[in-house]
Formats: sequence, C-alpha cells, structure tokens
Amino acid sequence: MNLSSLNPQQREAVTHTEGPLLILAGAGTGKTRTLVTRAAYIVDQGLASPHTLLLLTFTRKAAAELRERLQELLEEDIEGLNVGTFHSLCYRILNAERRDSADPLKVLSETQALRKLDQVMKQLNVKKGRWSLKGIAQAINRAKDRLVGPEGFVSGGRDFYTEAVAEMYRHYQEALQAEGAVDFADLQWLTIRLLEQDEEARAFYQEMSRYILVDEFQDTSAAQYRLLELLSGKYGNLCCVGSPSQAIYSWRGADVELILSRFREDHPEARVIILQKNYRNTPPILSAAQRVIRPLGYEDALLQEPEKEGGVEVVVRRVQTDREEAAFVAEEILRLREALDTPWSQFAVLFRTNRQGRAVERVFLQREIPYTLAGATTFFRQMEIADLLAYLRLAVDPTHPGALDRIINKPPRGIGPVTCEQLREGNPQVTMEALLSACEREDIRAPAREAIQKLTRFLYQELWQKQQELSPPDLLDYILTQTDYGQWVRDDVEGEERWANVQGLKEMAAPYDRPGQTAEFLQDLSLDWDATFEDRWGVTLSTVHQAKGLEFEVVLVIGMAEGILPHAKVLRNNRDPEEERRLCYVALSRAKEREYLLWPASRLSGGEWVTQHPSRYLEGMLRKEKKHDTR
Repeated sequence: MNLSSLNPQQREAVTHTEGPLLILAGAGTGKTRTLVTRAAYIVDQGLASPHTLLLLTFTRKAAAELRERLQELLEEDIEGLNVGTFHSLCYRILNAERRDSADPLKVLSETQALRKLDQVMKQLNVKKGRWSLKGIAQAINRAKDRLVGPEGFVSGGRDFYTEAVAEMYRHYQEALQAEGAVDFADLQWLTIRLLEQDEEARAFYQEMSRYILVDEFQDTSAAQYRLLELLSGKYGNLCCVGSPSQAIYSWRGADVELILSRFREDHPEARVIILQKNYRNTPPILSAAQRVIRPLGYEDALLQEPEKEGGVEVVVRRVQTDREEAAFVAEEILRLREALDTPWSQFAVLFRTNRQGRAVERVFLQREIPYTLAGATTFFRQMEIADLLAYLRLAVDPTHPGALDRIINKPPRGIGPVTCEQLREGNPQVTMEALLSACEREDIRAPAREAIQKLTRFLYQELWQKQQELSPPDLLDYILTQTDYGQWVRDDVEGEERWANVQGLKEMAAPYDRPGQTAEFLQDLSLDWDATFEDRWGVTLSTVHQAKGLEFEVVLVIGMAEGILPHAKVLRNNRDPEEERRLCYVALSRAKEREYLLWPASRLSGGEWVTQHPSRYLEGMLRKEKKHDTR
C-alpha cells in the first residue's frame, strides 16, 4: 500500500498498528484521511479482515463518509463493514442478542421519548410550570450515561429534587419496558450491561473488534469509553483520534478528560502521535485560532504549522448593532462573490446561538442571497413562526387562501382533516368562500360548522379591526391570547423552544411600534421568496456546534461579544469558561482563506437596547481593526 502522500506523523500513525494509540489531531491536520488510511492499511497487511475491524464515529453522515473513503482505499465494495456510530453499533448488538422476541428492537426518537416522559409526569401529577420537561430528560440521560439506574440516582445525596427525578426516572423506565421500547441513552447502557454480565457475548464481540478505531474521541462520554474498554479488552488494539481543542459537547455527556488524561492513565504503554501539519488555514487564520486556544495549552492546536503561505489578515470589526452586523455580512458576501468569484457554498456565517441567525436570515431574504441553515429548519419555516405569520397575513387580508389553509385548525378548534377535505372540495386549499358557505352545508357536522363560524367571525371582524388598532407586536399578543395559540405551543413537548421562537418573532416585530404597520412588517420580511430558497444550497448559516468538521473559503463569525461568546449562562461561575474558548477556536478554524470576527456594540433584548463589550477572545486582535480595511 502506497503511503508516500502522507506526512511523517500521519505515516507513523498509520503504520503503528499494535497496542493502544492516541492521535491528537487539531483542525485541518488531515485526521480523517489518517484514520481511514490506517484502517485500510490494517486490512491490506492482513492483520484483520474488514469484518473484524471496527470504525466508530458520532453521526450517520460522518460514518457514511468514513465507509465510502474506506471502500475507495480498499478498491472493492465490501458488504458488512463495521463502520458506524456508537448508537448504531449498540443497536446491532442488542438486536442480535434478543432471544425473547423476533421483532426488531423499538427505539424511540428524542421527540417520542419526550412525549413518553411527558405522559409519565402527567400520571404523577407533576406540574410542568415547576419542572422542565427537557431538564428532567437531560437529568435521566446523564444518569444513564454514567451507567446509573433509577435505584442509584439518589446515592449522591438525598434532596427533594433528586428524589423527585428518581421517581420520574423509575416510572419512565417502567413505561418504556411495558411498551417494549428503549430510548437512545438506553442503547449504550443496556449494551454495556450485556457485555459486563454475559461472558460469552463479550468474548464474541471482542473477536469481532480486533482493531478498533474511534474518530472524534474528544466527544466520547463515560459510557462510550466503558464500551470501548470492554470491546478492546482482549486484543488491546484501540486507536483513538481526536482534538481536545475541539471538545465542545460536555452538555450532552462528552468528557474532555478522557482524551486529556484518562486514556493515557488507563494505557500507560499507549503511543501518542501529534499531527502537526495544518493543510486548511492560512498563517493569519491559524495564528488567530492559536491565540484563542493558547491559555489552555492544548498541544494538538499549539504545535500546528501551516502548510499554506501568505493569506490576508483576519478582519476584526466593531458594528453599532446586530442589525448593522447582519447588513455588513450580506454586503461583504455580495462584494467578495463578485470580486473573487467565490461560490455561495464557500461562505459561512457562524454564531453561538440560533437566535443570532434570525437577523441574518431576514437580510439574506431581502437581498436574495440563497442560504442553508445547517442542522435545523430555517427560522421562518418553524411551525409556530409560519403559523403566526399566516395569522398576520389574514389580519391584513382575511381571504388569503394559503394562510387560511395553514391555520384553519391551529390550534385545534374542531375543524379536523375530514372537514377540511369537505371544505376544499378537490381544491388545493381552503378558501374564505368555502368557510362562508359552510353554515349552509348539511354534509358538515354541526360542531364543525359552529367552529367554522367562530373562526370566520374572528378573522373577518375581530382580527381585521385589531390590525388597524394595534402594532404588530401587540397584534401578535392578541392572536396568541384570543386563539389560545400561546398556551397550545407552550403545552407541546418542545414548548420551551417553540415559545422562545415566538418571542423571537415578537422581538423582530418590535421596531414596528405603530398601529397599522402589520402589512409593512410582512412586506419587509420578503417572505414570498422563490422556491429554490428551500433547497439545501447557498451560504451556510450555522451555530458553531453544527459547523464542527466543516470548512469554507470565507467565514464570518458574528456576535463576538461578552455574554454571547462566551455565553452569559456559562459566565455565572465567574471563571474563564474553557469550553467556550474551545468553541471559539472551532469557529476560527473553519476558514480556509478569509476570516471576519464581528462584534455589535449593542443589541435589542426584551425590547431594550443592551450595551455589549467585545469578547475576551478578541484580546490581542482588536488593535488590528484600524489597520486592515475590509474593502
């Protein structure tokens, strides 16, 4: 197998096949190439078959890429390659070991699991106003990740909260068992318990895992690490590739100490190799990223050397408001696209929270810049936002068919699917004409006719009048109250996020503070964009978390201010938050050629303008602001 294209550190990592191996690979150092080449080399040298080599990562997309690249290097299409995610591996093991049922294991999605927990909380008469549904779910998932069951949940100390959560945890597990189902966290927990208790099963899967290669090791949780230790227990050929500088998922169970110290403590004989050659970033971008991460002393980032030469300086720019920030982003992307002929897909706008992306989305729609919101539905496509905008459209034009069809039974008001089909009469949408004539139709049930009359009266009389008397934010409040839509959204299992989106729409409408401005607000949103904007192409808008692993020619990082990055929630301990610093490093290291760091001096929050100070991570860069013209 020809390894001449690899640099010395990559080649050493590929050819060191026996025993535990830790590869520290910062951003842009070719870690995926190294990992896949190592897997192919092991097979090529006859050390393992493709079926006794296990290659693990964290997302289906990443697993598919690893599989495809491994197939290319092996130069043949091999069925049954053991390439996948931790959860898919556990699912396969649990399914294979099921002896009490021929049916496949039922795994609840995150939303389904939340609904099940919500049912349990209602059965226990737990008030949602006092307890956060997602907070309880996270507590249970963290317990499972620590391999702690309901009976051991309160072992760390008894208080009202832990005992209450333990009770909900116990009933939740009983409900899952009664349904013959598991959630995602159960997959790992139950697999570990199986391997610990069943010696025959453990021996079999150890034989199927003679060589184990793990990508993104910094994202590994305690449960996943325990699983790796069990599977590699016989042969000890555990290779972990990762970057402590990019450990940004502690909130979902990842433990950075596993890559920083635990692996080396448990495997003192392990070889440690650092990939130092950076192939992605220009020297100015690499230098800026290293400046951010330097206080943490992570060798995977600080020992990097750029392969590229030259490059333009990183632009650090202060803007007055977050709206001016969004406008600058749009203008600069348009300018660079024309000047450099850079494809839309090679631009990315990164931010700490999804909320920050709303202003950019709005400007992009107005300027007709195509975009994709990575890992999420665009703000204006969220159910609750689309519903409320439909209500606003109907306030201006009660006959708007698309808007009417969307909200006719939102929230549920007794006009169900059967009635809607009767009203459409073969047409694609319900019309106001159909509603007005519904009271004369005997084929429509009486309760549905009454609901239709009530809705028609609300739209034609009340809402039409109120849009002339109220400003858009006040009109939204009126709609939320009069239709019970606000309560309906809050009662949803994802109610916290949906209600936060509703507040975001109100904040977006805040500048339109005079009665009768609803039509102007809708016009300025420019929401009748071409259908191609729904395609997944164009400029990438993304949180930094979603952007990890991606790279772009030009990256603009917005919201580089204290309270945003680092985030206010993690500043409450009055210490420099290490994970926020790593998150900033990830943001900076996505850019290949050009980088912009923007901080707004003020932003609108809760209807008031809040003064913001530049992020601590810009220290040492701010002096460059006057020296480098963005034009």
